[in-house]
Amino acid sequence: MDVNIGEIYAGILSPRSLSSYEREWKNYTRYVEDKGINANDPDALRAYRTYLIDETNYKVTALNSRLRIIRAIFSMFAKREIISKQTGYLFREVPLVRPSSLPERSKVKRNRISPAEMREIMDRTRVDPHNPLPNLERALLLTLATSGMRAAELSRVRVEDVVKDPAGHCIENVMAKGKNEARTVPISGEAYEAIMDWLYVRPIQSNYVFTHTVSEFGQLLWRRTAITPKRIWEIVKKYAAKIDRPELSPHDFRRFVGTTLAADNIRVAQKVLGHSDISMTARYYVLDQAPLGVTEGMF
Repeated sequence: MDVNIGEIYAGILSPRSLSSYEREWKNYTRYVEDKGINANDPDALRAYRTYLIDETNYKVTALNSRLRIIRAIFSMFAKREIISKQTGYLFREVPLVRPSSLPERSKVKRNRISPAEMREIMDRTRVDPHNPLPNLERALLLTLATSGMRAAELSRVRVEDVVKDPAGHCIENVMAKGKNEARTVPISGEAYEAIMDWLYVRPIQSNYVFTHTVSEFGQLLWRRTAITPKRIWEIVKKYAAKIDRPELSPHDFRRFVGTTLAADNIRVAQKVLGHSDISMTARYYVLDQAPLGVTEGMF
């Protein structure tokens, strides 16, 4: 189906959401082309739904996010009269995945990192004036562990946004998830110094703090482009394995920051994490329980 998702959603979706819509539309159309079926047939989406369930390991939330995007695109097609309203309605009727049908893929495991473990991870990093890669990895991990940023947010940090302030160090212009407004997040002095060490020894110049690397024919090549979230994931996994915690992910670093701050001041945690609703912070980042004995002496 020859349509331009960017043109259809121009001025409607944020750049980030538009990127997701274009990606999922490409995945869907590639699937139907491979199967030789009509993309405009609601049964094609039903088949794609089955494929996502049977042939991928996506969590239920990820499965449904992909299905919702395709359903929304066809709903827009109906509004633009690219397809009939009846067909648009039939696409909306394609069911999402019930969590109860895939219980093993419904629960999100939240891995906790203790302060001692986080320090052990950082102790495994190093500064090397002759090899830029360890400097990049150390700066990246320290920034993750003291900022609470998501991997995607970290990848877009620019050199000009790293600020040394008498009140503390920070990164400015961090874009909140799904929004077009920026926030400022604190980082530790140790993270700031690690960033400066990295910028001093890195072999290329770029507007981005954390730049991408690729390996070709056994040689590490440096790029001026921003590091990818996938590469951030790989670095976290590399050092998590060194402390026998291979299950850790970049989001567990964010959770470490959020839960640590929320234990002292939930409002501060909300601001650092970029949550628009404090209830989200309370739901996912407050780990304390009511202490035993608090109901003694009430009457």
